[in-house]
Amino acid sequence: DEARSDLKQAVTQRPADVPARLMLARLALLDGDLDEAEAELRLASQSVPGVPAVERAWAGLQAARGQHGEALGRARASLESRPDMHGHLLVAQLYLAAGDGDRARDTAREALLMVPSYRRADLTEQLQRGLGLELSDDSGEQDSLGADLPAVSPDAVVQPGAGTDPVPARATDS
Repeated sequence: DEARSDLKQAVTQRPADVPARLMLARLALLDGDLDEAEAELRLASQSVPGVPAVERAWAGLQAARGQHGEALGRARASLESRPDMHGHLLVAQLYLAAGDGDRARDTAREALLMVPSYRRADLTEQLQRGLGLELSDDSGEQDSLGADLPAVSPDAVVQPGAGTDPVPARATDS
């Protein structure tokens, strides 16, 4: 498609364009082309190591390959280096995929604490529907982890950090 072609042209002209490589990796992941996603992530990681958005995309790739333990480890390491709402949500999704509803709920609650209070109620409702977890502390109800929860898809795992992390455009001299 035209967007992908434009991105490929951009990285041909600027090989260290991490945002373009990250977008190519995400598109490949959404299309199920895990090898292409890995190649783009590898190049992005070599250009500017340690970018949280790239680390999260690696975690999404690992989850898509069924390597949930590795994905969770990578996502948690990224979250420790740069705590933010999107990192918490990714880790919560991975905990949920691993069947650990308690940790998923606790991590999603941590994400909510990073949101301004005026947006918290709407986001809480969206997360409860999306994750299938009861997140409010005052509900008094049992957490709802129904068996009919949808599986965490590779695109769902990648999306939390999509376009929100500041990603350096190219490597800098240190």
